[in-house]
Formats: sequence, C-alpha cells, structure tokens
Amino acid sequence: SFGVPLTEMGGRGGGDDASSVVTAACDAFARERGLDVLVLMAAFDDANDGGAFARQLAFWLPSAASSGGAGVDAETRSKRDAVLREMIAETLAPALGGLERLDAEEGAVGAFEGRAYAQGDARASRKKLQPAMAARLSETPKPR
Repeated sequence: SFGVPLTEMGGRGGGDDASSVVTAACDAFARERGLDVLVLMAAFDDANDGGAFARQLAFWLPSAASSGGAGVDAETRSKRDAVLREMIAETLAPALGGLERLDAEEGAVGAFEGRAYAQGDARASRKKLQPAMAARLSETPKPR
C-alpha cells in the first residue's frame, strides 16, 4: 500500500513514460529478490470518488530480461500468466469483493499487461489477500 493510484505511478501524465518507469522498477525489484510474481496493492483516498478510500491491485510477471536473461523464457512466462489469471478470477476476486480491470491506457496501468484491477472491497487488505494467494499457490504446481 503506497497511497498512490496505479494510474499515477511513474509520474503524472502517465503514458508510455510512466509504464516504462514502472516496468523498470518492477523488473529490478523482482530480479533482486528472485520473484516469480510481484503483487502491488495501492491504497488511497480516491479524489475521483469524493475522497472515498479505495484499493487497486496489480500483478507483475518478470521477463527473461529481469532475470538477467536466464530462467524465464516466453513459454514459461505464458504458463505462469495463465495460472495467475486463473487464480485472480477463481480465488482472489471473490476474496476481495470482486476485481474490475483497470483501463490499460491510463497512467502506468499498461505496464501490468492487463493484470491491474480496482478492488471491490476496499476494506480487504493484504492480510486478506496473502492467505488467499498462499492457499491457492500451495495447491497449484509451479509452471516450468
């Protein structure tokens, strides 16, 4: 949670520059930690909704480039993407009061390749997200 909507990440105005800033930051973070997937949860007061508290969720899959060119080829990344999208639809959306896909043209959202969402229940924090993800991942074989 970082108080900034995904649409404003990477600088105001969004567009390709914002997406490339977010892409580089996510790649570096994932590479440094050896992550298969990075989950970002933004929690903020939504000025477009009268200041109501809101949450957005985004999922980042590292590319081969972010892994130093080794370990994550396009086929593996595609398989991981399919597993992740299934988990989002079947497990996370119900646990978080629904997830509505964000417009990829707005701000840095395009960096997440269609895996950025407005969360239906803004009260559902990472304390609700993490157990739902962990339970699902423990029963799902890791795509290789």
